[in-house]
Amino acid sequence: MITGPAGAGKTTLAMTCLQLVRDREMSVARTTATHASQHLPFGTLAPILPPDLGVDRLSGDGHGQLLRFYARAVTARAGARPLVVFVDDAHLLDDGSATLVHHLALTQAATVLVTVRTGEPAPDPVVAMWKDGLAERIEVSALGDAAIEELLVTVLGSPVDAASVRQLADRSRGNPLYLRELVTGAVETGALAEQGGIWRLRANGLRSTARLAELVALRLGDLSDAERAVLELLALCEPLGQGRLDRLADPAAVEALERKGLIASRIDGRRVEVRLTHPVYRDVVRAGITPLRERALARSLAEAVEVTGARRQEDTLLLASLRLTGGGGSAELLAAGAVAARVRHDHSLAERLARAAVAEGDGFEARLVAAEAAHFLGRPARPSASLRH
Repeated sequence: MITGPAGAGKTTLAMTCLQLVRDREMSVARTTATHASQHLPFGTLAPILPPDLGVDRLSGDGHGQLLRFYARAVTARAGARPLVVFVDDAHLLDDGSATLVHHLALTQAATVLVTVRTGEPAPDPVVAMWKDGLAERIEVSALGDAAIEELLVTVLGSPVDAASVRQLADRSRGNPLYLRELVTGAVETGALAEQGGIWRLRANGLRSTARLAELVALRLGDLSDAERAVLELLALCEPLGQGRLDRLADPAAVEALERKGLIASRIDGRRVEVRLTHPVYRDVVRAGITPLRERALARSLAEAVEVTGARRQEDTLLLASLRLTGGGGSAELLAAGAVAARVRHDHSLAERLARAAVAEGDGFEARLVAAEAAHFLGRPARPSASLRH
């Protein structure tokens, strides 16, 4: 049993195992569990069962007899050769198929190989396989920084500078599938390029590709409107304190998303904060938010921050940023946010906040922040113009 999060490489590892099996001339029966087959009795194993099982010829309707009959039907495919039964995404097995797979492992009628996504509920027979020692459980975890660097060098053929490795590690969180798509997209757009024998990533060059967005959409699965609203709020503003989130979202939807592993909560000081479990989720969810929806969400978030009070230093920047997007911010708030962004060396946000403060009537201080930000962003002609007007 190979377990791990989505995109960790479970299926790739299993396919490598199957190739070794075929090299030894063993028989392979392969199938994949899906949400659609989950509601059909023996729906997952239908591709590896003969079309005419002759179940009507069974004497009686004993469950044990039915399992033995189906097991013989599966193993008969192999003839005299040893059989390996591989089920991908076994956490989605229907009850009948899960029981049959467990029976094959228990009776050793076949060697069973399954992949299971961590954090997802699995049928009892699948869980029992490793709990009862019928299957060895192999955990596939996220890649560490050293492994990511080794993988990048192997794939790209040349060293990768440390800052680029760090960016890719932070964005992918060690997920091999996400890492592959991020690197592929960066190379295609030229954001990741070889310079003097070393691969370097351009600042802010990582973008979610269409394929990565599709993969993440599959991971997010079928969400209710309430659950999607929670993800949208966090995509625009994370982390969010539980109190603020409860004012804006359905608590039941928040709990459901945490059970699905899409969001996580942790204690920071005396309050509980909630965030998305992966940066790529934020990119994909935010890309699907329309400008009108973004303004409405930003206004709701800003009002929630104002109601609960901007007690922390970072709350000023948060509130100013939300008002910049949603509207309704005073010149004083926007100017204070610009100063806070400057302290954090976020010159792009500092400039936008400062110019918004100027538009709302703030004076020299906001112009000075805007001029400084333009200078740091590499536009030397802009600062003097900012101070003149």
